[in-house]
Amino acid sequence: MPCKSKRLSLGAAISVMVADVLTLGVHMVSLRDNGIMATAVFSSAIALYTVGCSRLPHRDQALAEALAGERTREAAITSIAASGHSKIPLLLTWTRRPPKNVVPCAFYEGLVDTFGRTKTREAIPFLIENISMMRSCGASLAPWLKVPAVVEWNLPCVGALVKIGPDASRALMARVKQGMSDEDHLAAVFAISRIPGVPEAQPFLAAVVAHNELESHYVQEGMKLMANQ
Repeated sequence: MPCKSKRLSLGAAISVMVADVLTLGVHMVSLRDNGIMATAVFSSAIALYTVGCSRLPHRDQALAEALAGERTREAAITSIAASGHSKIPLLLTWTRRPPKNVVPCAFYEGLVDTFGRTKTREAIPFLIENISMMRSCGASLAPWLKVPAVVEWNLPCVGALVKIGPDASRALMARVKQGMSDEDHLAAVFAISRIPGVPEAQPFLAAVVAHNELESHYVQEGMKLMANQ
């Protein structure tokens, strides 16, 4: 069936759903790419009714591919930032339903870098959920044995949260109190220690029970940084 831009009527959608479910069924896909986890249950018939068309418009697909490409990512992010955030709603939908025909881990790097450049507060929950995602599809070597600026680059969600600033710090502190894995806890404490302008962050760091020596180091460095503000 040709891809149409407008939503089908309910009656037409039901007809399509019956035919497609009989032939295609409902598929379950579980994705885990570099710390990104998503589960999607879908059928092409349901997609026809709920979104009108499962295929991205050409310009949106081109943008997704540009964000996933190492050579095209920077230009794509610059273009998005210059557009006055008009593309941000689309990017936020991609955190829930990523586009097809892109390498997921590479695409998410571009998406996260864009959220950091544009300081998109609405992306904070997504960034925290995937805070330990490593750049280069997980190929970063010893990401923590670097200077802080390189750590932020190796862990793009951390870098984006630091760029977003105080709102991200407060969200991270709330999330740490709920409990996190050791890996995520370290990344969260590091990010909090790198964000200035949050008065409550210093007593929070002072009360943190460090999970390891490296985390203790970042707690102390963060407290020194905040004491000099």
